[in-house]
Amino acid sequence: RTDKKNCLEFINSGIFQKVTWHLVRYMSLDQWINSGKEVCKLSSNLLVEQLRLWKVCITYGYCVSYFADLFPALSIWLNVPTFQKLLDRDVLGEFVAVSREVYLVLEALTKSLPNFYSSSDKTTDGNAEEMESWCWSYVGPLIDLALDWTVLKNITPLSRFIDWQNRENEDNMLQDSVMNSLLWVISSALHTIC
Repeated sequence: RTDKKNCLEFINSGIFQKVTWHLVRYMSLDQWINSGKEVCKLSSNLLVEQLRLWKVCITYGYCVSYFADLFPALSIWLNVPTFQKLLDRDVLGEFVAVSREVYLVLEALTKSLPNFYSSSDKTTDGNAEEMESWCWSYVGPLIDLALDWTVLKNITPLSRFIDWQNRENEDNMLQDSVMNSLLWVISSALHTIC
């Protein structure tokens, strides 16, 4: 997946479209959560790999235009969720793995934005391949979604941890894996904003 020639072959042969169908399969977070822990774990792993493939294609300037079609399905992973449902079903790790990867895809997409202040497109030499660019009209709402991940009091597990630190109450201590996974999503959201 790291070879530009392979990416182009995946796209031209239709393999990219076939392997990324799962990105749009689930339209609601409740449906995903209610599918059960094993299904959530498998679908999370699959979604992460599909998003990684898409991210690599984006870095080479391919498949940027797929964003408009995929955004409605990806938005459930971009929003700060109701954490209690995820914790109750023990699927928080799976959710944040996908969320983190979606934000990393957005980071790759932001690198394909045209120069906002430029009045003309950059000229390329005759040998350069035409690269797709992302549209500035998508950026505002995505920054708002990413900023929601930076409001720590809205992220219940983190706010509990902060409260625990302030009160030194061992009963509210969270597992390191939960904290780490949430911090990875916040980091990815910040990379997107940056």
